[in-house]
Amino acid sequence: MEINKLKSTQIIAHRGAWKDFGLPQNSLAAFLKAQELPLGGIEVDLQLTADRQLVVFHDDHINELAVNRINYSELVEYLLSNGEKIPVLPEVLKCWNRKHTLWLELKPSDLTLQQKKIFVDEVLKLLGDETENVFFISFDLVLLKMIKLQSTVPCLYLGDEFSVEFLKSEGIDGLDFQCDTYSDDLIGKLKRNNMLSNTWTMNSKELGKVLIEAGIDFITTDEVLLFV
Repeated sequence: MEINKLKSTQIIAHRGAWKDFGLPQNSLAAFLKAQELPLGGIEVDLQLTADRQLVVFHDDHINELAVNRINYSELVEYLLSNGEKIPVLPEVLKCWNRKHTLWLELKPSDLTLQQKKIFVDEVLKLLGDETENVFFISFDLVLLKMIKLQSTVPCLYLGDEFSVEFLKSEGIDGLDFQCDTYSDDLIGKLKRNNMLSNTWTMNSKELGKVLIEAGIDFITTDEVLLFV
């Protein structure tokens, strides 16, 4: 997606459309429900297991087991509240309609540098040429820079540790900031630097309206029905 082509703010379902519909976060059901709605896109969390499976799961641990230190065969023993098993990225891609944007948050956990490289390589290999309407986000700048070395997929940094100017100098395409850290000039500064703007996790219609009026590109929310 070209940065200058956005004409209005797009709403992104944070871990799918789960909260308004009583579904588990990061479930295929929440992903599919989001695709039924007039939203801009859907965000999911990605982690790498010990056997190099790309699992859609938020927490670093499950029952005190580190996700990146166990095999997927162990993870499937734990079912989500609707009876689904923890999904893997290929299952998400299989049911993705390609019309909603797909936001992949790369969870760094405590991966070594080599594991991060494997993580990035596995994700890009799986996506192949199907990268249109895909975005990467992460709290880990190293993961995003690894992506940019191999791909033109837009990458947005999560957090407020770095300045807009520094992120631009590192080849990052935008900033995904926590909504309560918003300042009046932030979106303008991103626009002046030809960078994308997203915010999380926006569950206030009033603040969302302020950011929409300021020209933010994307809003990530748990409560999608506030904005549709």
